[in-house]
Amino acid sequence: MSRPLSLLLCAALLSSPSIAFCANNIPRIVKTVTAHWLEHADGRGWRGAQVDVSVVSAPEHEPKCDQPPEVVVVDGRYPSRMKLELRCGERWREPVVARARLRAEVLVAARDIAAGAALTEADLRYEARDLGATPEAIGSLDAVAGLVPRRALREGTLLQAKVLHEPVLVRRGRPVRIVARHGGAIAVESAGESLGQGKRGDAVRVRNLASGRVIEARVVGPDEVEPVK
Repeated sequence: MSRPLSLLLCAALLSSPSIAFCANNIPRIVKTVTAHWLEHADGRGWRGAQVDVSVVSAPEHEPKCDQPPEVVVVDGRYPSRMKLELRCGERWREPVVARARLRAEVLVAARDIAAGAALTEADLRYEARDLGATPEAIGSLDAVAGLVPRRALREGTLLQAKVLHEPVLVRRGRPVRIVARHGGAIAVESAGESLGQGKRGDAVRVRNLASGRVIEARVVGPDEVEPVK
């Protein structure tokens, strides 16, 4: 993983008292920002993540502190403008703004995909992308398992949570299988009618067609539910 260090701000401040501030704190600011985005990349399954950090603004003078000030991420949602603070215990806080350029291999559509179509591994491929404007890109196949596109996707479209959703597996008025399991194996199976609709894991009311009883059940698959114990 690449972790380049940007000290352009220091170069611009060579003639000011800020040089001591730069020498002491810029590397630690860069390290904090880099760690923040590498953790983000790991959580989203990105491959080969690279983070290039620039400090946009920082205090011109460092107030006195008995120890190196703590670098804290205040708002790390947007790579193009991260808000941080230098903190010296409870004595003082100074704002810092940094910019991160992100690049990694993430998932894109390998071909045109229809809206609502179940995604398969053949529908996707990994591609290196600049992600500064799209930090919610998905890099893990596990993260898209069971999801479908909200709209048609063209080949090369970057996969993000906002373009995917969990499909409705059980619909109101439709026949369903009521399956009771014991030890992972099917113990009892009966026919039912769904009185609601839901996605995987949702609770719905179901009428058992054999007994006429209405039970609460959990959606476990397409037109399949299991009784809630």
